[in-house]
Amino acid sequence: MRWFHFIKISLFLGVLFVAPGCCRAGVNAGQFQQYVVAFQKEAVKFHRDVIADSLTIQSGSLPAGTLALCTLGNGIPLITVSPDYWPKLTEQQREMVLFHELGHCLLGKIHENETRDVSGERAYRSLMYLHPLDIYDYSQFHDDYMTELFATSGPRG
Repeated sequence: MRWFHFIKISLFLGVLFVAPGCCRAGVNAGQFQQYVVAFQKEAVKFHRDVIADSLTIQSGSLPAGTLALCTLGNGIPLITVSPDYWPKLTEQQREMVLFHELGHCLLGKIHENETRDVSGERAYRSLMYLHPLDIYDYSQFHDDYMTELFATSGPRG
């Protein structure tokens, strides 16, 4: 009887502390893996199971001025990050850039270039703004940007 209760408690704790799909990251992301895991954890807060099994993130050459780029060759998501810019970014800027690109690659989001959200409080409506590093109020309105990114569906929102 004690074993039965032990197993029930173990299963309960396992479900409680490991949210389904939150940390699934069978991806080839190397040094960028922590951002994929953080992205998936944010998605779970909005009951989104973001599967990134075929995603690859690599460092590589990009056109001048491009920090990172999502491509979907044959439907396989690939994010290329500029080795020239990455080392110069703060941790917050790195998250912004990769969350932006993961929004394209994994959520199918397109650029949203509205400069004010509906309330008029945030500088930009979306993290999917064309130039994510321009979003100077990301830390102040982090939760709002995450809500817009994950709680809405479809390419524009």
